[in-house]
Amino acid sequence: MKINLKISAVALCLSSLTVGCDGDDPVESGGVESGGVEAGQAGAMSAGVDDGGVSAGGAGGAEPGGVGVDGGITAGVMGGEGGAEMEYGLVNPNDPLPTPAQTTLPPPESIATPSEGATNSACTGAWVEQARGWVVDEVGQPLEGAKVQLCVRVAESGALVCLMPADSAGDGSFSITVPTDARCMSEATFRSLVPREKFAPIYCHAGVSSVSEDGVLRVTEPLVLYETRPSTSQETTDGLTTAQYSGDVSLTVNPDVIYGPSDLNALWGRSLSADAPGLCFLEDGGPQVDFLFTFAPEGDVTGETATVKLPNTAGHEPGAELALYALGNLDCSVVGQDEGVEEGEWARIGTATVDATGMWVEASGANGLPCLSWFGYGPLP
Repeated sequence: MKINLKISAVALCLSSLTVGCDGDDPVESGGVESGGVEAGQAGAMSAGVDDGGVSAGGAGGAEPGGVGVDGGITAGVMGGEGGAEMEYGLVNPNDPLPTPAQTTLPPPESIATPSEGATNSACTGAWVEQARGWVVDEVGQPLEGAKVQLCVRVAESGALVCLMPADSAGDGSFSITVPTDARCMSEATFRSLVPREKFAPIYCHAGVSSVSEDGVLRVTEPLVLYETRPSTSQETTDGLTTAQYSGDVSLTVNPDVIYGPSDLNALWGRSLSADAPGLCFLEDGGPQVDFLFTFAPEGDVTGETATVKLPNTAGHEPGAELALYALGNLDCSVVGQDEGVEEGEWARIGTATVDATGMWVEASGANGLPCLSWFGYGPLP
């Protein structure tokens, strides 16, 4: 079941269903317990709270202090992106982006520090009391002030639970304490972004099978965040706006059906090589990706799709059909399906076609882009 909660910043902070709109309280004092089935996913789509905020999904009563695994808890997600966007005119869309580079720094020592936690033999999944890792930018330097959120699938119930985000320190390190009711998990995914900055959010699955005997999930490969740029031009015809981005990428969409950015001026993007550092969702042995693009902030195209036109950089033959992929974000709905693309899943969402000139790869209609996230194309599997 897909639940959409689209809540304004004012309503979110004043609602009796929320606690800790500053995003500073830990889960124990800022958690919300409610009756939503997958509130950890749906409730996360509230926008505009300065440092993340807290939101709960579902219709049931709210109770501060609980984790509410049965109903799901979502803490501080879209806030900071929608509520404090950088002004469109302050950044030249043609300003060069940093050249991606693998970090040469070792993981922060705090990741390896022993913990007093332990395993739990009664857990049918992986017992995780704490998750640690670090965040860097595209040139491999530590990012301070990134928000890192852990979303887990509870082993027994299958409920999706998204925890209060943690802030990265000066060395890029972060530590997330997992509430007791969510510690027995079958899956875990990190979501990382920088509030008020146009870095593209990224999702990385964490291998819960690697949890240490002290109950700590340690991730030594950094989460990498990439800068984006505004569109270079926009044109509106018959209610559809086409935004053009550097790298010859265009997006055509009805602005009234996008959720996440306030408008297309606030939707930034960039293209990347598929072998750039930190693209954790492009697993070894996965499908070939010839072209990759990402948006910031992330969002959804509600009830419709967006048309995309991309350069045929790999030289596919005119008329060739290619697989179109997208990275699941907090609300990547798919037209005609009850379930969207799950967070952190790199999934095929349609078929793109090389035009008659051989210059462009296009996808529209049922094969168009269902959400504003990372996406790309490659040969049919």
